[in-house]
Amino acid sequence: MKRFRLISLFIVALIVAIFLVAVTVPTIMWVRAERGGKEKAAAVTDLRFIFSAVEAFHAKENRYPAGLEELIHASPLVFEGWDQPKNGYRLTLTRVGDGFLATAEPVTPGTVHKYFFVDQTGVLKASIENPADNKSPPIPNR
Repeated sequence: MKRFRLISLFIVALIVAIFLVAVTVPTIMWVRAERGGKEKAAAVTDLRFIFSAVEAFHAKENRYPAGLEELIHASPLVFEGWDQPKNGYRLTLTRVGDGFLATAEPVTPGTVHKYFFVDQTGVLKASIENPADNKSPPIPNR
């Protein structure tokens, strides 16, 4: 009888352990996948804001700004401090021919952060390992 109780206790403990692993492992994996989520969302929002500001600048000046510095100079109150890293990302803006490109690159490469890119088309693109460019896959509009 004691042997039966010991085996049943062992089986119950094993079932509880399996249940705990089944519940915690997916949660840990999700948390690791979403690490830096707020920073990524902020970088995407910043790039969308830059895109809108660059389009407004283009409508007024009939040209794109040469870089982020010119955009900051045109709207100093709006873009104050944008030439410094924000939310773990460094933002850049470059005039390229008849267009422009803006990027958000992680300050610390090799982290779980993504690289982001937008140009005059307004399509935001992302890359995990390398700086994003026009060949990178687009990100969903939210």
